[in-house]
Formats: sequence, structure tokens, C-alpha cells
Amino acid sequence: MNSRANLFTRIRFLILLCMAIACPPAYSGTFGPTTGVPLKTDEIRGLGKSDPKGMTYSGDLIFRNDILIQSGIVANRWPQGIIYFETDGTVDSTQREAFIRACQAWANVSPVKCLPRTSEQYYVVVSTHNGEACGGQKWVSCSELGMTKKDGGQGLYVFSGHWGSQYVLQHEIGHAFGLIHEQQRTDRDAFVTILWGNIADQNRGQFRTIATATTTDYDFDSIMHYDNCQFSIRSCDTSSPTEATAAIFPKACNRDLVGGKSMTPLDADGLRSAYLNQIAGLFSSSRRSECGVHNLSPQQAKLTCGENCSQLSPVSYNKIDDFHHEECSGGFVTDPPNFRRCPALKVLLSSHHNSSSFACGTGDTRTKYYWDWSCGCAKQSLDKMCSDITSSFNEAFLEKLRNSSDPKDIATARYVDVVRGWEKLGFVEKDTVKDIGHLIEKNYLDDAFRERLFAALYKMRVFIEAYLYVNKSYVLPHSTFLKIIKQQNLSL
Repeated sequence: MNSRANLFTRIRFLILLCMAIACPPAYSGTFGPTTGVPLKTDEIRGLGKSDPKGMTYSGDLIFRNDILIQSGIVANRWPQGIIYFETDGTVDSTQREAFIRACQAWANVSPVKCLPRTSEQYYVVVSTHNGEACGGQKWVSCSELGMTKKDGGQGLYVFSGHWGSQYVLQHEIGHAFGLIHEQQRTDRDAFVTILWGNIADQNRGQFRTIATATTTDYDFDSIMHYDNCQFSIRSCDTSSPTEATAAIFPKACNRDLVGGKSMTPLDADGLRSAYLNQIAGLFSSSRRSECGVHNLSPQQAKLTCGENCSQLSPVSYNKIDDFHHEECSGGFVTDPPNFRRCPALKVLLSSHHNSSSFACGTGDTRTKYYWDWSCGCAKQSLDKMCSDITSSFNEAFLEKLRNSSDPKDIATARYVDVVRGWEKLGFVEKDTVKDIGHLIEKNYLDDAFRERLFAALYKMRVFIEAYLYVNKSYVLPHSTFLKIIKQQNLSL
């Protein structure tokens, strides 16, 4: 028997052994904490506006006072990563479809999903409002954070003028899954300045920092990051904000704008790490262009990637300002007070001064003195760090899964080993191997994951074994793999 056939026989035995094990199923951007510190009454008042029903509205976040008193700010995960939802009579069919599309956008990049409620105990009620909800705020949509575990459904209110904005819907759904605002991370003060003087007292609570359960690189472009002008009391232009008018401004001077209108790879990582915390380490993380690019000050770059970061670009400068000063004098002249001084956060790049006799005008015997200096914003570029779902796995973590006592973890490791073994033998196409990570990510939370996975592997083996008798060079087409996956109700 040749080595190709011999290795295939061992892999076939491994699959059959996996299928023979009878074990019960295991239940299982920046994500809010699952445990918090109980808040006192004055701390709750500091979050925002409360109503007689025991709800506190902090901008676009809704908190239940009884939970705040008992547990503080928490973001519980939805079992299996599923938000069950229903819409009330204020939502028409077109709006319902818009909500479903916004949910699907999160499902496309992470293990979570939304399903219509049937009889589930905990669920989200989606409603339209015209200023009567969200603490009486117009042009604000709002949601509770994570799963509140309260009967009767938890609220997600969409302002009537927001139904056409997928950004707003996706942002609020992100809160419902448990994501906090990016600018509320505990490390935010190294990256942005909160301009408290431009924020009304009743809205300051939503700019307080919150301990997080999962954290990626700081993401200025996160869909969960407020833009510069959000909740500013000044006349603030979102396309050209200033520190005099904005509520949030970047700490480094190499960029002005914050806040994104679409999901980033780091947003997806926040949910992935939270909901796949048991196996999140399987997916290797790396800095690469597909994750996006940071433009940071040298101080921020050091904070982000440590002392030794090989991908960090050399320091360059942008937003360069040139300054010039001249004056005439008949005697000794000292440097002007502003010579070599740069605007806040800018770095002095160059400076020089000289003089020219008799240059002050015809017949003027005084000397003209010149001063010139240049200032710029220091900038270093760095690829963001995000999970690599398709290209590689963390081999140390894969070994940990092989030795786990959880049948789901063992099934995950064996699936990876078997399909990669088939790849080495030339039995499957490269696209099939690339789908290993996505298949695990999309289906791991499902109770039937293990059984469906082994059924799919068994069918793949049957196809491969049957066709090898006819054609020793047979390779299972990726299209056949996709059909098998679909037959087993597995998602990709």
C-alpha cells in the first residue's frame, strides 16, 4: 500500500472513532464586562436620565437600574450567539427587513445571528419612536447592552428618521450583542481626548470608561466609536471638527476624524472573542493589511505594539506648518518668544535664522532679522492586529483542543487535523481548506455542531474513498464540499 493510501486509512479510522464517542452536547469590537461593580444611586444618576419605570438612558444605551444596583454595567452573552427578536406594531415590513439586513451584516463577519422569536423567554423587542423613547431624545436610537435576562423582552428603539441608515441599525444591534462604545474603553485617554466642556451634563455618563471583557487594538474607525461631534453642545461640523466644537478629538495630531460608518475587522474580532471565547485562541492573530492600518503617534504606536514591533514604519511627518518672523532693528535683537514653538502636539522639524544689513528700506541703516521654523505631526503606520480565519491556526492552541475534555473542542481539533491531512494527500481543494476556520466560527455555538461536523466529514470520506477506486488522482471538488455542508445544515 502506498503512503498516500496508508495515511488515508489512518484518517478514516480516526473519523470512525470520533463518531463512536457518545457525549452530550456542550452549551456554550470591544465587548462589555460579564461581571461588574454594583453602582450606587448617585453613580446611576451620573450615567444619564432615569424614568419612573427604573430605566436609565445614557445616550443610546439603556440600563435597568435593578441590574446596575446588583451587578453594575454588564453585557451578558446571548446563548449560542442568537438574538431572538420580534417587532411591534410601530415597525412596518420594510423596516423589519432593514433590521434583518443589519443583523445579517454582523452574522456575515462573526458567529452571531438574529432569529425571529417563537416562544423564547429572553428576546429583543424592536420598536419605532419619534422622541418618546430613549429618554425623550429625538434623533437618537437606543438599545440595552447584551442580554438583560428579563422576561417580557428588552428594548431596541429606532428613531423614525434612522430606518434608512444601516450604520445606525448595525450600531444598536452591536450594543444588543454586548459591544460598548469604543471611546469608553479604559485605555481611550491615550488615543482620544474627551472635551467635557462641550458635552451637556446629562450626556457625560456615556463617555465614562467601562471595564471590558474583550479588547482589540484601539479602533478609531470602529462602527461602535462615536464621531467627533456626537452629543456635542457646540455647532460642530462632522467633516471638519475642531477641539473648540467637538466632543471627542484624537490625541495625536496626525488625524482629525474618529468614528466609522461600517464594521471593521476589529469590530468582528470583538464579538468573535466574546462569543467564541472557548476557542478564540485557535484563530491566529496577525498584523496585516487586511485588518486595516493604524496611523499613530510614536507614543501610541509604542503602547499598541510594545518595544519591538518589526512592522512599525519609520517616523514620518504630515500636516507640516512653516512659520516665519522678521523685524528691523538698529541694535541687538533676541529670538522672538514664539521662535521654535510649535502648536500643541506638533514636533519641531527645523529652524534657522539670519540677518541682512540695510534691508529695511531705502536709506534705512537698520538690519533686518529673519526667523524660520517648521513643525509637523509625527506619524507611524502599523497594520492592525486581527484574527486570521482562513490562512493559519495557532498550533499550540490546537494541541490544547486535542487534549480537552470538552467533546466540542475535540471535534474541532479533529476536523482541522483530518481536513489538513486530506490536503497533504491531495484529496481536497485549497478552497475547502480555507473554509475550515469559517466553518468552525459559524457553527461552533450550535448544539448540534459536533454531530453535524462528523456527518459532513463522513460523507466527504465516502466520496473520496469511492472515487479513489476509480481514479487514483481524484480530488474532492470544492462545490461538492459546499453541497455536503449545506445538507448538514452547517453555515459558511
